[in-house]
Amino acid sequence: MKKVIFTIVAKNYLGLAKVLADSVRAHNEKVAFYAFVVDGIGNINEDELSFPIIQVKGNLIKEESSFLEMAFKYNVTEFCTSVKSFAFTYLFESGFTHAIYFDPDVLVTHSLDTVWDRLESEFIVLTPHVCTIQENFTGIIPDTAFLNFGVYNLGFIALKKTSESITFLAWWGTRLKTYAFNQTAAGLFTDQIWLNFIHCFFKEGIGVSHDLGLNLGPWNLHERKVVFRDSKFFVNNRITDGDEYPLVFTHFSGFDYLNLGLAKNSFKGIEIDGYPDIEPLVNLYAERLQANHFSDFFKLGYQYSCFDNGIPINALYRRLYKEALATPHLTLHESPFACGKRSFYALLCKSGLIVRNRALDAINRGNEKRIGSKIVLIEKVLVVLKALLGAQRFILLFRYLVNNLKYETLIFMLKK
Repeated sequence: MKKVIFTIVAKNYLGLAKVLADSVRAHNEKVAFYAFVVDGIGNINEDELSFPIIQVKGNLIKEESSFLEMAFKYNVTEFCTSVKSFAFTYLFESGFTHAIYFDPDVLVTHSLDTVWDRLESEFIVLTPHVCTIQENFTGIIPDTAFLNFGVYNLGFIALKKTSESITFLAWWGTRLKTYAFNQTAAGLFTDQIWLNFIHCFFKEGIGVSHDLGLNLGPWNLHERKVVFRDSKFFVNNRITDGDEYPLVFTHFSGFDYLNLGLAKNSFKGIEIDGYPDIEPLVNLYAERLQANHFSDFFKLGYQYSCFDNGIPINALYRRLYKEALATPHLTLHESPFACGKRSFYALLCKSGLIVRNRALDAINRGNEKRIGSKIVLIEKVLVVLKALLGAQRFILLFRYLVNNLKYETLIFMLKK
């Protein structure tokens, strides 16, 4: 058995990768650790990191045109998830036989032997978002959300090199090159949703872990209570008060990196006051982040966030580019980031769609100023529209919008 653990990041998350790598090595000896970086490392001194870096460009995605297409049409999260299958394949081709992937925002607090042991008899190990059945679900994140996001959480996945895993990775990678969008209305959610198919294709060799110590996260805090005893973390079932497990790793998805003080800490928007048992764990993670100077890395920009002239690329541009690739009369002659006369950028300019607001994609109901009054204004516009069109036409228009309103729908606005 030749074991490896890896993560995939943009360079501004290398601080988180350092915390992950250190926690892996503190509890697991003689295991290799790598970080795949999607956007290069700029002026970062690799000697200051405790692990080797592998560039995605040229190693996982060898054709430059394919790499640039993926880097543009996907946002940073989608792009990182879209290369996961290729990272597994790369490591297997490099001689490793057993591999574990972790999202960078994971902290390991125990030996991973339970995972390696499962890989002795199975080719894949997965962790469901929840493991305890409830007629009346008590999770803060509703169980209906998993119908959109997938049954399994792909912040962790373990694979052993077998004919089955090689077949799976080829199938998965083909889809991730094209369909790794966070677009739940279209049935897509990054790399994660595709694992719903795994039981359809393989009759055996699939390890679904019900070990509550694997992949503690905001989606299962309602069923997992953290116990800190003798300088170690354990987990037991809040619902059934069942067996106790060592806490092997925690997924800090949605962690509030701007407010690391205890009073302000949040975990996927969940104030930890509601789960006081996780306070020691959250504090430990905050301490590790600060000790590794994670904020220095956060200041680094994402290489593929702008066109070559510095104009920010928002979600609309990424989706329109994806749609333009499949639109015959919109022939794209240059790199998607280029700004020449025959570029995608030139099409956006000609169509009057250029916006310079770098924070556009971050605007939402929670941070938009005067959101209440703006919603009231939109509702008034709809009332006027109904009066102008009449009830039947208004309902038909609204039905069209409900069924078709997505970024790609606006492809008609691009002028040839």
